[in-house]
Amino acid sequence: MAAFLLLILMLSSCKIKQESQKVIRLEYDKVVIRQISNSEDYSNIIGDAIKMAEKNHIDTIYFAPGYYPVKEPIRPKEGVVMIGRSSKEVIIEQLTWGHPAFDVLDADHVTIANMTMVSDQHRAYPNGFVSRGTDGFVNNAGIYSNSSFGHFEHLNISGYTCGVFLSSWNGSGLYEQKVENVISDIVVSTVDFGVLATGQKNLTINGLRGSYTQSQGSGASPHLIYISDSTDPGYVWSEDIHITNCHAENSPLGIAFQIGSVTEGHVSSLTAIACNGLLALKRVNHIEFDSLVALQDNSPEAGSLFIQPEKVENLIFNYVRIESTNPKARLLRLDGKNNRFQNVHIISASDTLNDIGLITLEGEHNVLTDIHISSRRPGTGGLGVRLQGVENELDQLECTACFIGYSIMEDCVSCKVTTDETKVCYPGATGRAAPNYNYSKTSQRVNVRKH
Repeated sequence: MAAFLLLILMLSSCKIKQESQKVIRLEYDKVVIRQISNSEDYSNIIGDAIKMAEKNHIDTIYFAPGYYPVKEPIRPKEGVVMIGRSSKEVIIEQLTWGHPAFDVLDADHVTIANMTMVSDQHRAYPNGFVSRGTDGFVNNAGIYSNSSFGHFEHLNISGYTCGVFLSSWNGSGLYEQKVENVISDIVVSTVDFGVLATGQKNLTINGLRGSYTQSQGSGASPHLIYISDSTDPGYVWSEDIHITNCHAENSPLGIAFQIGSVTEGHVSSLTAIACNGLLALKRVNHIEFDSLVALQDNSPEAGSLFIQPEKVENLIFNYVRIESTNPKARLLRLDGKNNRFQNVHIISASDTLNDIGLITLEGEHNVLTDIHISSRRPGTGGLGVRLQGVENELDQLECTACFIGYSIMEDCVSCKVTTDETKVCYPGATGRAAPNYNYSKTSQRVNVRKH
């Protein structure tokens, strides 16, 4: 019996080697993988291609057009370039739930480009298990990488928990900063997170597009980009991040972009259309934000732009535009310390006056300037700006749809408003100034009439 089983294993091994020889070949400066019609699992074939490239000191593994199902993760070696002819012609499907399509574990300088990664497995939360320092459910990714100097570009990714998960896993926790990873021109759909990242330095994300949704049973809100936040004292923060030209759409649950535990960076040209909010920040500092736009925004009272109070400092925002569809929404919830928000355009759906305000400004030493508020419907409006906190400033408010322009609340300490109050108008009554209120004994308002 034992001899018979050994014979079966030997025959199976020979069959795999024969398959590999049919579909893998060495062509000048690359190893080429081709599709064969009868293979239901390319895991071993692709593994053999990686070994061939290593043996022959070749960096590039090229996927010819075709469909490549795998039951195990593809594990590139350090310095390998895995590239298809185009994302429309090369499809990698992971057949085993929980496995990434590509597992870039402890392998720096890996490039993955020009292909589509799909998973058609049932997307359900598995009641939690810890793997590589985090909830193992997020390791189900098109690409998992705990490495540095990775380039992941020109990809379509669908059906996984994460499109790309950049982890700071060092073998014992999320404690080792990874450097200079680049994500470019990626389209995602049916994912909880387009990109999830922890502990990155000099990270670049450019041209990420698509939608996101929550897996069945998951308690984690989904996002197109999630730079993860943690209060763990050993958790390594991200540093000097660069995010630009990213577009989220048609995602009614979860704010589009959430960034936490980051110091320094530049974020620009973020767009969210028909999403549950634009941007949330917590424990971030010294970042400049340019051109943030939310259209058909259906965010709740929490805010489409939500700046949480804890350790959010020294931020600059230049040009924010939010067009809301929710009549009950607070659109900007601003907090933190030493932050500047300028050139803000709000088109609200508010139709009743409430005491929350379309914009709330709290925290310390924050400046809100050059604000423009209008309404989607003539004759409707709300409270424009509600001020609280310490030594906050509101400057240059213009509103064509404010039942009340601004309210300086009683607990506002040494706050200041400087604006031309003739530009703060009651809804549907051009030229009729809206009332403004100062309930604070230590704050002041200055009406500057401009001609």
